Amino acid sequence: LANCYGILRGHGVLSARDSRDEAFEAVTRALELDRAVAETHYSMAIFTFVFERRWRAAEPSFRRAIALNPKWALPRAHYGLYLSCAYRVGKAVAETNAARDLEPASAVIHSIAALTLETAGQFEASVEAAKRALELYPDHPVALWALTVALYGLDRHDEGARTMERGSLLFGTPFFFGLQAFGYARSGHAQDTARLLRDLEERRMRGEHIAPFALLPALLALRDITAIRGTLKSCLQDATAPVSLRAVCG
Repeated sequence: LANCYGILRGHGVLSARDSRDEAFEAVTRALELDRAVAETHYSMAIFTFVFERRWRAAEPSFRRAIALNPKWALPRAHYGLYLSCAYRVGKAVAETNAARDLEPASAVIHSIAALTLETAGQFEASVEAAKRALELYPDHPVALWALTVALYGLDRHDEGARTMERGSLLFGTPFFFGLQAFGYARSGHAQDTARLLRDLEERRMRGEHIAPFALLPALLALRDITAIRGTLKSCLQDATAPVSLRAVCG
């Protein structure tokens, strides 16, 4: 349950106000029930990484989960992602490769690997990992996310925007619309970028949670400095998950 709240928060679907307390209650209860299994420490690591301003405090929980079950790929994959957000690229890639070696047929693991490699600036390797994930699971949202940003990193903006069009159509998350808008702006379709920003604002007016970082890609592409500053300030106030900000700004 805590992990589900963390995923929804990390993707910008839920606000911290609507998810943090519930996630904290679930992970605290899990630790009370059993501290001797890797799952509880992994969940605490994800909670700290996603919800806490001092997200670097997640590392001991990641390391404890891996020590308790070194053959479980998921905490290794997310630990690699954590390390890439902390700019510890060499260690991040090592953990990512270890996770992929443990579960080479897992779309989830390859998707997290793609996001890790993209966050670390290794865009070609990220594209390869994302495409492998999509071979295994053609509609995996994290693979589509990572592939899009990696393509942008390679200045393949038209291709990235088409990839994110698919993600937006399938999942409808505001962050995906923001990434799609970035590709439109960088490939000379500023009117489409403006349209998507209007759509997000209309969704906000209807009461939907629109995480501040969902708007950043489009604002960065449009080079709207005033709006970028205001949105970054909102991200800090919102304690936005570091992986989301790194994926946008890195």
